[in-house]
Amino acid sequence: MYLKSVILENFRSYRERTIIPIENLTAFVGTNEAGKSTILAALEIFFNSELIKPEKDDLSVGGGNESFCIGCIFGHENETIVLDASATTNLRDEFLLNPDGNLEILKRFNCSAKTVKVEAFANALHPAEFEKSLLLLKNAELKTEITNRAVEGVAKKSSNVSIRKALWEALAKEKTLQEIPLDKEGAKEIYEQLGKFLPIYALFEADRTSRDDDDEAQDPMKLATAEAIRELEPDLISIKTVIQKRVLDVANRTLDKLREINPKIAAQLTPEFKEEPKWSSIFKFILRGDQDIPLNKRGSGVRRLILISFFRAEAERRQSLEKSPGIIYAI
Repeated sequence: MYLKSVILENFRSYRERTIIPIENLTAFVGTNEAGKSTILAALEIFFNSELIKPEKDDLSVGGGNESFCIGCIFGHENETIVLDASATTNLRDEFLLNPDGNLEILKRFNCSAKTVKVEAFANALHPAEFEKSLLLLKNAELKTEITNRAVEGVAKKSSNVSIRKALWEALAKEKTLQEIPLDKEGAKEIYEQLGKFLPIYALFEADRTSRDDDDEAQDPMKLATAEAIRELEPDLISIKTVIQKRVLDVANRTLDKLREINPKIAAQLTPEFKEEPKWSSIFKFILRGDQDIPLNKRGSGVRRLILISFFRAEAERRQSLEKSPGIIYAI
């Protein structure tokens, strides 16, 4: 997928809904405080929320609203999305594309409480025949819809994708523009899988004040790691599966022996993994200069020369690839 447009509303200097088109090479030119850096900051919040986090002060002054919106419109190749081993679907079949046939994701940031809360929506041309989008229904609810509406031809009733397809083919006649929440049931599953297709976003703030702990020069290495992990994701998933299986085998054998000693305690224990592995934290690289001087102790000009060299090298490498993960460099 590739970024086509950015949508800003009630965010800093962009009070009214504003759509900014993005091309393969985009330059923002304008006077001071025209909102150039704001666009790049908004994208960092949308994709990462690491260098820049959403705050209540991001609300447009005088906007009269306690929330702001950052959205992105993505072009796509109608990628197939695998929800499980037996269910494949795509954005068009799930009616998650806007009237122009693009994926439009809106993130709304609610600033009314102490902690900013975010919700994601797909602004899509969606079937209007159902009181609630089929993407938000559980399997039992979908089966009820099949029964109540006497729809036949469901290939596999255990598959939500199959049930939705049968219902939509039988009944979806009228479509309206709707904001579909991406935090529930089928919509959430699809949104999680979309992470494999969305571009990586890397923001380089070259004009900020240099600090002793400035890791600006390390950012290219972090980005290279992130991109390599994205490319090798199938292999990493396979490795993770093997490791998890072996660890679970050990845990289950341990519980079997514990049941022989104290069944009550064993019944209270369930082996599970606390969190997913963070591959990016495993690999740490450092560039050192003459006399073993760390790069972040060199002058800002040297660090920026390295950034320029990084961009040149990556651009030339990526030109030679037939298909590579989408990536956005923002400076």
